[in-house]
Amino acid sequence: MNQNKVKVFIGLREIAGYFSSLKAGFDEIGIESAFLNLGGNRFNYYAGKNPKWVSFLNFIGNNIGSKFSGNFIIRFIWLISLQNIFSVIAFFIAIFKYDVFIFGSNSTFFYFLDLPLLKLFKKKIIYVFLGSDSRPIYLNGYVYKGSKKPGLYRRLTKVQKRVIRIIEKYADVMINHPPQAHFHEKSFVSFLDIGFPFKEIEKIRPAKENSTNKSIKIIHVPSKAGPKGSDKFRDIINRLKEKYPIDYVEISGISNEEVHKIITEADFALDEYYSDTPLSGFATECAFQYKPVVVGSYYAASIHEDYPKNILPPSMFVAPENIEDTIEKLIVDTGFRNQSAKEIYDFVVQNWTATLVARKYLKLIDNTFPKEWLYDPGKITYLFGCGLSGEEVETNIRFFVKKGNVRSLCLEDKPQLEKRFLEMVN
Repeated sequence: MNQNKVKVFIGLREIAGYFSSLKAGFDEIGIESAFLNLGGNRFNYYAGKNPKWVSFLNFIGNNIGSKFSGNFIIRFIWLISLQNIFSVIAFFIAIFKYDVFIFGSNSTFFYFLDLPLLKLFKKKIIYVFLGSDSRPIYLNGYVYKGSKKPGLYRRLTKVQKRVIRIIEKYADVMINHPPQAHFHEKSFVSFLDIGFPFKEIEKIRPAKENSTNKSIKIIHVPSKAGPKGSDKFRDIINRLKEKYPIDYVEISGISNEEVHKIITEADFALDEYYSDTPLSGFATECAFQYKPVVVGSYYAASIHEDYPKNILPPSMFVAPENIEDTIEKLIVDTGFRNQSAKEIYDFVVQNWTATLVARKYLKLIDNTFPKEWLYDPGKITYLFGCGLSGEEVETNIRFFVKKGNVRSLCLEDKPQLEKRFLEMVN
């Protein structure tokens, strides 16, 4: 495929600014592209310059889809039903205009029936998974926390598994992060090998010099305070305030532009207490603005089994029990704080700019990417998910497999992983 003439369609929804930044990257390297977002855009991410028909449908998606963003089940209904009224129209325009289709978050024009048609027309299909779209519901604190009647969530889990199997049948390339990819059966490109694109670099503001008279400004901008562990961060900050002058800002539900401003004013940020990725969208924005980010994760102990060291972003990616010590060190040690800021900033500008990530996509498109980027899902061993403590994961698994219903985990293709989950609760 001629890279200079390839035309790229991106859709059908936005996640944390990823796809609008990817679109910006294609624009910067001269690749014709369009980004259609029918899922809603409550954080006001910029969608880039698009054809008029795409801009019109983006307007509809933003004004309808964003109204459903607060409820997982209602949003699920919007994304798999009502959205398709508009996406069918988009499909019959896009199939004649574009060569490559990059889908995010299990997107489909109409119930995945579009995928065999795209293959019939010899289109390249790339699917990008960014969290809840592939992470098992029983490992997802944003969706499920130990309901005594998990029947609905078991059914939704089966839908998740089925959707991924359909995508695997037709996609030329899939991108996912190992601790979120339990339902994959075919190899995919590891997410950190590609990175999280960012379309602009704000003015750098180094950390303040250490002073007993000046407070340290710490920010936390949760999309959902509960699963992000905001209450635990607050407890830590309240304890540390007894020893140090701290200006703590916690805010949510604001636009992306407002988030940028808050980041600029901070010394460092707190992202998530129980994460499964070392650098989320918010954390990436902080990194590009020279701000260290503290990210708690059980996955910190095993991430090196899935990625080589040079691929890992140098965030403060630590086990939950080490979060308080890490925050305290960033408060008292200006040298450590500045060095952490420099390391994470250097990493993202050398690896994760929108332009660099777009060029990596060109390698995926013409199949010249390093085969080391491919990950075998049979190697997955991670048990703890995202937005959940270890105890909450155990509770979720116990309710799912109650009365021997082990098939509800949808891991028949990975018997060893299934066995480890059962050992967790037994």
